[in-house]
Amino acid sequence: MSAPYIPEDIGRRALGLRDADTPATDEQAGRIADRIMTAADRVGMSVPEYVRERARRLNVTPENPDVKSAFWSFEVPHPDLPPGKALSNMYIAEAWAESENEKVPGSARYLEGTRGGRALGNLRLWDTAVHRELNLQGDEGWDLAKSAWSTLSQRYAEAAKGEVVVFAQTAFPGTVLQTTELPALRTNPEVGLDNIKFAYAAPDDWPPVAREELGTDAVRAQAQFALKDKPLHVDPAEYAAKPAEERTAVLGKLSADVAEADASHVRLTPPTAGTELAGAQQEGPTAPTPVWQMGFTPRPTAAAKGTSAAPVAAPEPAGPVVGKAVTGTGLG
Repeated sequence: MSAPYIPEDIGRRALGLRDADTPATDEQAGRIADRIMTAADRVGMSVPEYVRERARRLNVTPENPDVKSAFWSFEVPHPDLPPGKALSNMYIAEAWAESENEKVPGSARYLEGTRGGRALGNLRLWDTAVHRELNLQGDEGWDLAKSAWSTLSQRYAEAAKGEVVVFAQTAFPGTVLQTTELPALRTNPEVGLDNIKFAYAAPDDWPPVAREELGTDAVRAQAQFALKDKPLHVDPAEYAAKPAEERTAVLGKLSADVAEADASHVRLTPPTAGTELAGAQQEGPTAPTPVWQMGFTPRPTAAAKGTSAAPVAAPEPAGPVVGKAVTGTGLG
């Protein structure tokens, strides 16, 4: 499998964002933890209760009704990184939004760059140093981070309007993209299935008929292709081996299963303006052609210096890493 094509200028910018990001120092972690514990005590909540409730109230409403919202999941290889290292798609989404906003101010956004995303990001909930300072044991810190960011991610998806862009080749089962964001986008009357666009082409190790029929934005916004024992699974190789009428039946069943799952999707109630919790640190305001939204022209994938077209050693990371690479939409 080859890595998805990323424009060279976006790749360079994303690498710079990655290199500029560092985990919290022990001193910073102590100050963050003190602020969280003080604010939680002020409103009579435990730390996990306070953080989750704060995530439910932070502002992720678009300031511009025409802004395009970006979503992301997991990582991609990059030839400028050491073997075994990959570039988080969060940095790609951030670089893309920065580039688009330089051309047309207010035209693009990503979760971590919203007012609410910056405020939650300032808590550094993925940093193990913060977990220690908050006395969170075992997986409690990771669970709290994923829960808070998943809540904010759902609200971000519910607030999106029009076409959205997803920085991932597919939605891996169990990620926030697959379990939270895509259902919210599909059921969002201002977005819907037709407005979900993937920035990357489908994996090129899929059989041609699978790339053509399963590689559409609509199918990738509904199916997962990795784990046979999880819901909404379609195996690209098995699918390609079926006759046309059976492939049509597979897609029909997928659509029905997604509709049934989406019918139980619960939209979160948007908070009233000014309801952020006390103590919160305020922040100022057919198979598709490979899509690089708003002006990016795709080229054939090639492993070249300065692009991220390099072989994929592992399609998904084994677990979270410290720092901004997993900040935002959770473990993917």
